[in-house]
Amino acid sequence: MIRNENGLLTGYVYVDLAGRDPESYIQEADRLLREKVTLLPGYAFAWSGQYDAMQRVAARLELVVPLTLLLIFLLLYLNTRSVTKTCIVALAVPFSAVGAVWFLYLLGYNMSIGSGSA
Repeated sequence: MIRNENGLLTGYVYVDLAGRDPESYIQEADRLLREKVTLLPGYAFAWSGQYDAMQRVAARLELVVPLTLLLIFLLLYLNTRSVTKTCIVALAVPFSAVGAVWFLYLLGYNMSIGSGSA
């Protein structure tokens, strides 16, 4: 398909990645394109779609996850006023979550993202 985007003619190539993760495909395809294809002046290529969305989410999570963990640790500290107690509570949470998932598995519950977040 050829479209006009930002005043430039744009051509799209759709690729079906059945049985392969987008990141490894893009890395290999990008390497091959840069080695084997010489672009004329005024031409460029860019990766978009699922890969582009993954990159944006990964960049956002690099900021959000540490900030969230710091905020949780700070709130625990403000509640206990003790670094030792805060660390004990913070380290107990992942082990409790693993135990809860094992227990649900033993009881035969069907788990999914939707039912797990409820």
